[in-house]
Amino acid sequence: MYVDGAELIQHVSVVKNKVVVLRCPVQGIPSPNVTWFKDGRAIEPNERIRLLMSGRHLELSMAQETDTAWYTCAADNVAGSAKIEFNLTVTGIDIRHIPYLHFTKIKYPVAKKRNIINK
Repeated sequence: MYVDGAELIQHVSVVKNKVVVLRCPVQGIPSPNVTWFKDGRAIEPNERIRLLMSGRHLELSMAQETDTAWYTCAADNVAGSAKIEFNLTVTGIDIRHIPYLHFTKIKYPVAKKRNIINK
């Protein structure tokens, strides 16, 4: 069994309320059993957390700051075991949606100077 071209520790960042997919590219014969952990505890799928591609992909929808953690994909079969760790950070601000003001320089017509001669 081997991990297909991946770093053994990956740093992942996602914006709050977005979807993030952690990919565990393990291969082996027979096909490995894949288990996901969050900070060392086994993950149970629910309405926000799904396991896809025979467990090789962990999808977190509507990511929350509480999802910030170390995730581990552990795979094993009769040939051995392998794991990949993900340091997931969920940030609270999507800078693409921050309100902003844009100031435009407005050119006002300049009045012509008049020579006023007091007589």
